[in-house]
Amino acid sequence: MRRSPCRLWLGAAFVLTVASMNPAMAQTSAPDEAMRTIAARSVGMPESSFEVSSGGTVITVLRVNSTMNATSHQGRNNEAVEIAKALSDAFQRKAAQYEGIQSISVDYIERFGTQTKDILIDRIDFRKNAAGKFELHIT
Repeated sequence: MRRSPCRLWLGAAFVLTVASMNPAMAQTSAPDEAMRTIAARSVGMPESSFEVSSGGTVITVLRVNSTMNATSHQGRNNEAVEIAKALSDAFQRKAAQYEGIQSISVDYIERFGTQTKDILIDRIDFRKNAAGKFELHIT
Protein backbone atom coordinates (compact mmCIF):
# COMPACT_ATOMS: atom_id res chain seq x y z
CA MET A 1 0.00 0.00 0.00
CA ARG A 2 1.37 3.37 -0.98
CA ARG A 3 1.19 6.16 1.60
CA SER A 4 0.43 9.69 0.63
CA PRO A 5 3.16 12.35 1.15
CA CYS A 6 0.78 14.26 3.44
CA ARG A 7 0.31 11.22 5.72
CA LEU A 8 4.07 10.65 5.84
CA TRP A 9 4.69 14.30 6.66
CA LEU A 10 2.10 14.26 9.44
CA GLY A 11 3.63 11.11 10.92
CA ALA A 12 7.09 12.66 10.85
CA ALA A 13 5.77 15.84 12.43
CA PHE A 14 4.71 13.91 15.52
CA VAL A 15 8.10 12.27 15.98
CA LEU A 16 9.93 15.33 17.27
CA THR A 17 12.90 15.54 19.54
CA VAL A 18 12.36 16.74 23.09
CA ALA A 19 14.71 19.67 22.57
CA SER A 20 12.75 20.94 19.59
CA MET A 21 9.48 20.73 21.53
CA ASN A 22 10.82 22.35 24.67
CA PRO A 23 12.34 25.80 23.99
CA ALA A 24 13.78 25.85 27.51
CA MET A 25 16.06 22.95 26.62
CA ALA A 26 17.14 24.65 23.41
CA GLN A 27 18.38 27.56 25.51
CA THR A 28 21.56 27.25 27.47
CA SER A 29 20.94 24.53 30.02
CA ALA A 30 23.28 22.64 32.26
CA PRO A 31 22.97 19.21 33.86
CA ASP A 32 21.97 19.40 37.50
CA GLU A 33 23.23 16.31 39.31
CA ALA A 34 21.96 17.39 42.75
CA MET A 35 18.40 17.72 41.46
CA ARG A 36 18.77 14.45 39.52
CA THR A 37 19.49 12.64 42.80
CA ILE A 38 16.53 14.30 44.52
CA ALA A 39 14.16 13.47 41.64
CA ALA A 40 15.24 9.82 41.53
CA ARG A 41 14.95 9.35 45.28
CA SER A 42 11.50 10.96 45.36
CA VAL A 43 10.05 8.02 43.42
CA GLY A 44 12.54 5.33 44.41
CA MET A 45 13.99 4.84 40.94
CA PRO A 46 17.62 4.61 39.76
CA GLU A 47 19.33 7.86 38.85
CA SER A 48 20.27 6.36 35.50
CA SER A 49 16.65 6.74 34.37
CA PHE A 50 16.71 10.51 35.01
CA GLU A 51 18.31 13.51 33.38
CA VAL A 52 17.80 16.92 34.96
CA SER A 53 18.89 20.21 33.48
CA SER A 54 18.19 23.78 34.37
CA GLY A 55 18.42 26.85 32.24
CA GLY A 56 16.76 30.22 32.40
CA THR A 57 13.49 29.91 34.27
CA VAL A 58 12.84 26.21 33.63
CA ILE A 59 14.11 23.01 35.18
CA THR A 60 13.52 19.98 32.96
CA VAL A 61 13.38 16.41 34.23
CA LEU A 62 13.68 13.69 31.60
CA ARG A 63 12.44 10.23 32.55
CA VAL A 64 14.39 8.19 30.01
CA ASN A 65 12.99 4.80 28.93
CA SER A 66 10.92 4.61 32.10
CA THR A 67 8.49 1.78 32.76
CA MET A 68 5.99 4.62 33.27
CA ASN A 69 6.01 5.17 29.49
CA ALA A 70 3.69 2.16 29.16
CA THR A 71 1.24 3.33 31.83
CA SER A 72 -1.60 5.83 31.63
CA HIS A 73 -1.23 9.59 31.65
CA GLN A 74 -2.69 9.56 35.17
CA GLY A 75 0.05 7.20 36.37
CA ARG A 76 2.76 9.43 34.91
CA ASN A 77 0.98 12.47 36.32
CA ASN A 78 1.02 10.97 39.83
CA GLU A 79 4.74 10.27 39.60
CA ALA A 80 5.46 13.74 38.19
CA VAL A 81 3.61 15.34 41.13
CA GLU A 82 5.95 13.53 43.55
CA ILE A 83 9.02 14.61 41.55
CA ALA A 84 7.89 18.25 41.38
CA LYS A 85 7.12 18.33 45.11
CA ALA A 86 10.60 17.00 45.96
CA LEU A 87 12.28 19.53 43.65
CA SER A 88 10.17 22.38 45.01
CA ASP A 89 11.15 21.46 48.57
CA ALA A 90 14.80 21.41 47.52
CA PHE A 91 14.43 24.85 45.90
CA GLN A 92 13.31 26.21 49.27
CA ARG A 93 16.51 24.94 50.90
CA LYS A 94 18.72 26.31 48.11
CA ALA A 95 16.72 29.46 47.48
CA ALA A 96 19.44 31.66 45.97
CA GLN A 97 20.46 29.10 43.36
CA TYR A 98 16.90 28.37 42.19
CA GLU A 99 15.00 31.59 42.84
CA GLY A 100 14.57 32.28 39.12
CA ILE A 101 12.90 28.93 38.36
CA GLN A 102 9.29 29.50 37.33
CA SER A 103 8.47 26.14 35.76
CA ILE A 104 9.22 22.44 36.21
CA SER A 105 8.74 20.19 33.20
CA VAL A 106 8.73 16.40 33.64
CA ASP A 107 9.11 14.72 30.25
CA TYR A 108 8.68 10.99 29.68
CA ILE A 109 10.75 9.97 26.67
CA GLU A 110 11.87 6.92 24.78
CA ARG A 111 15.47 7.03 23.65
CA PHE A 112 16.81 4.89 20.87
CA GLY A 113 20.58 5.21 20.76
CA THR A 114 21.52 8.86 20.50
CA GLN A 115 19.85 11.88 22.06
CA THR A 116 18.59 13.01 18.65
CA LYS A 117 16.29 9.97 18.58
CA ASP A 118 14.21 10.94 21.63
CA ILE A 119 10.45 10.45 21.30
CA LEU A 120 8.25 12.37 23.70
CA ILE A 121 5.65 10.13 25.34
CA ASP A 122 4.20 12.68 27.78
CA ARG A 123 4.99 16.05 29.35
CA ILE A 124 3.69 17.25 32.69
CA ASP A 125 4.31 20.91 33.57
CA PHE A 126 4.21 22.74 36.86
CA ARG A 127 4.16 26.53 37.22
CA LYS A 128 5.13 28.61 40.22
CA ASN A 129 2.16 30.39 41.76
CA ALA A 130 2.15 33.75 43.61
CA ALA A 131 2.89 31.96 46.89
CA GLY A 132 6.03 30.38 45.40
CA LYS A 133 4.58 26.85 45.21
CA PHE A 134 4.61 24.77 42.04
CA GLU A 135 1.16 23.77 40.78
CA LEU A 136 0.22 21.31 38.08
CA HIS A 137 -0.37 23.26 34.88
CA ILE A 138 -3.40 22.03 32.95
CA THR A 139 -4.04 23.15 29.38
